[in-house]
Amino acid sequence: MSWETLILGKAQNQFVQVKLCSRIESAQVLTFREKQVLQLVYEGQSCKQIGRRLGISDRTAEVHRAHAMLKLQQPNVVHLIRWIAGDPTDQALRP
Repeated sequence: MSWETLILGKAQNQFVQVKLCSRIESAQVLTFREKQVLQLVYEGQSCKQIGRRLGISDRTAEVHRAHAMLKLQQPNVVHLIRWIAGDPTDQALRP
């Protein structure tokens, strides 16, 4: 998997770096924050951990994840992660 862009967020007066994989970066329908949240979900972090890292509430992280899932037409987090990974075996993963 290739990594292309370095995204900076600010949490508790400290810059937070989130490096996006190319699949997330190329999803033009997603907002800046949705891309950050998806990358951290892909890395295995919970919404609570994502909230702390980005300086947002865990509920806000959940909402960003849910909006991204809707935009990418992924029914659950498992399908979302498989889409990010570019899993070619599941035809349902194509948005």
